[in-house]
Amino acid sequence: MIIQSLCDYYRILDQEGDANLARMGNTMEKVSFALNISKDGDLLNIVDLRTDIGGRPRQMSVPFHPVRTSGVKAYFLCDRPSYLLGIGSEGDEHLSDQYQCSKELHKTVLAEGKGDIAKAVVSFYSKWDSERARNEKRFADSGCIGPVSCIFSIDGAPGFAHEDAEVLQLWERNCSESNESKVQKRCSVTNEMTTIAMMHDKIKGVYGAQPAGSVLVSFNSDAFESYGKKQSLNAPIGEETAFKYVAVLNWLLSDPRHHKLIGDDTYVFWANRKGIEEDIGRDLFCSITDVIDKERESVAESESRRISDIMSRIHSGLEINLSEEKLDEDVRFFILGLSPSNARISVRCWCVNDFGHLVRSYVKFFRDISVIGADNISTRRIINETVPKASEKERPSPRMQSELMDSILKGLPFPSDIFYSIINRIRADHLTNGVRVGALKGHLIRSDERYEGITMGLDDENGEPAYILGRLFATLEKAQKDSSKDRLETTIKDRYLSSAAATPATIFPVLLKLSRHHISKLEEGHKVFYEKLTSDLMSRIARFPVHQSLEEQGLFMIGYYHQEKNFYTKKGSADNV
Repeated sequence: MIIQSLCDYYRILDQEGDANLARMGNTMEKVSFALNISKDGDLLNIVDLRTDIGGRPRQMSVPFHPVRTSGVKAYFLCDRPSYLLGIGSEGDEHLSDQYQCSKELHKTVLAEGKGDIAKAVVSFYSKWDSERARNEKRFADSGCIGPVSCIFSIDGAPGFAHEDAEVLQLWERNCSESNESKVQKRCSVTNEMTTIAMMHDKIKGVYGAQPAGSVLVSFNSDAFESYGKKQSLNAPIGEETAFKYVAVLNWLLSDPRHHKLIGDDTYVFWANRKGIEEDIGRDLFCSITDVIDKERESVAESESRRISDIMSRIHSGLEINLSEEKLDEDVRFFILGLSPSNARISVRCWCVNDFGHLVRSYVKFFRDISVIGADNISTRRIINETVPKASEKERPSPRMQSELMDSILKGLPFPSDIFYSIINRIRADHLTNGVRVGALKGHLIRSDERYEGITMGLDDENGEPAYILGRLFATLEKAQKDSSKDRLETTIKDRYLSSAAATPATIFPVLLKLSRHHISKLEEGHKVFYEKLTSDLMSRIARFPVHQSLEEQGLFMIGYYHQEKNFYTKKGSADNV
């Protein structure tokens, strides 16, 4: 399913003629230098192809690079200087073997070439002295040494050697001849008889994986094989299919608009059709984690404003009528989460949903976590609240954010670890901000149907004892602040919040006794307000619970936050009496 969906997207990109997508027989590689040779095969100079921004190599489509494992294996017309020139670090005992391998490959493939390009490359390998070249300073001075990729250009000829029509024809013929000895079987993806890829190419750009790339499908141990099948014959995939899924996955991982790092996992996302639905889906995915692509270079200004308006409504938890917006809710959207695992890549998450389901999942997420006084709550902001802000040693768990993302996409309860960690942080630092309370609210709504009615702001109809106790605590604290005209360094929140939430029967009698002293200091209007509100809340509580569960403590914090915010925003509060 994953490989088939990637191949389908390759077809979509190929039909659009995307210049950065590798075509069959080619691969996208980072190229740093061009070896400019004359038609007689003399190396004239070294051309630096790197960009001005940080000296980054140029992404180019070059002849396909099969997986290079142990031993010596040369690539055609694009390789490291150790292969193309036979130069490298001192003491490298493989330089001669690498150069001879490259020399043999190029002279064999281009032997029947009639054009200037093919002849120039053959002439170069006929006269190049790799032993003498190792003493030349120009390679080290230019940076053309070590793990960089080089290609050939012919002086006076347009383009590069690997782009020449005759050279491409000779290379394709060489590849087809080598395929004759390969295994022919039925591809498990397309169900067609074809040449099976014994090794799949490497995927580059997954966070934490090897810089040279890792593979998604591989069998390198007898323990993974069965029925006498060797290597990839255990999961036979045709060469064309293997090429396409790797090529499009590398394209997605190279395009910032189509991948996102969440925790330690790399997520790639795409749709089965180009259009505004893919733009909205991509922006929503990024905004949930933190970053919104506001530029949208390929979208007209009017369309960009329309996307921003839809995004704004979704972030507010408002339902979107996709038909009225002329959006196709049947567009399929794919999200693939990848994790590094030594030389391999493992699938962390695979989610396939139509656009309508995806939008509804995002609307539900934002509605579940929305609280008054908090905007732009993202998964990263939630995870950051699970550790002390001032700590340099403790870091948020990367797995938490990945698990939270999974719960959003699949409509599941939030990970319990997040809820418990935030409760512990509130106990430690007594901070009840909108992000923390929003996360607690989202967890309770998704984990227990009793809490589905929790509102964004103060709910005077909520009769849950834990919620009322939170409101009562906020009321007693506000009375204390007003009685001292906000000149206290510490309040009852700093001393009693955690214990009041966990063991109300022990703490609230003490707080109520203190509140009578605080309220007595207030002016008559404020005194009446607090006495009336305290009396009203007390009347809704049959008795103070001896102990409250962690979920009830979370509801307590929500009630506290709602009442506290209400004091500063609602007309008729103590400040307006």
